[in-house]
Amino acid sequence: MFSPSLQKKKNYIAKIAAKEFLSKGYKTASLQDISKKVGMSKAGLYHYFNTKEQILYYIIASMGHNFLGALRNCVKECEAKGLEPEDALKKYLTKYANNLNKSGEAPLLILRERHQLTGKYKKELHKLEQDIFHGIKNELKKFPYIDKKYDLNVISFLIISMSHWIGYWLKPKGKLDLGSGIKENIDIIFHGIVKR
Repeated sequence: MFSPSLQKKKNYIAKIAAKEFLSKGYKTASLQDISKKVGMSKAGLYHYFNTKEQILYYIIASMGHNFLGALRNCVKECEAKGLEPEDALKKYLTKYANNLNKSGEAPLLILRERHQLTGKYKKELHKLEQDIFHGIKNELKKFPYIDKKYDLNVISFLIISMSHWIGYWLKPKGKLDLGSGIKENIDIIFHGIVKR
């Protein structure tokens, strides 16, 4: 059932736990529930995670770190190709929204359960979120055509919130697929919603 790799085991447990947290809610789901679904004893689960909070943090932070790496690679790729600022920013925003919304349960857990983290986990998550926020803001700074009356912090928060919520609200068999919704979001960011 498990690969010999400790990391693969932790990832497997985290995947099962994410489903439990989403279906029952973080507070209601128990380590006993998770251990049963994983197929090991509760004592065996403690070999990988000491607490339920540690599992939640692991799920969210793993996605965040993978995500940050993908965004940094996207910047390097755009620079290597010498893309125009508008094309580079669009590619970056598309990468951000796509990665976020194709990360399984983790984005939903961020929206619904991140407030459950306390102490060091809350601080570490805040630092990770700040890294992502500053990455987006730094890419916006490279784009020379932003109207100076708009604050880059507000634009960055707008991008983050639009990217999070589009995956939450779009229905898989609805009018828009994820790619079309992301493209439309980016178009709105660049051109607004009001005809001039």
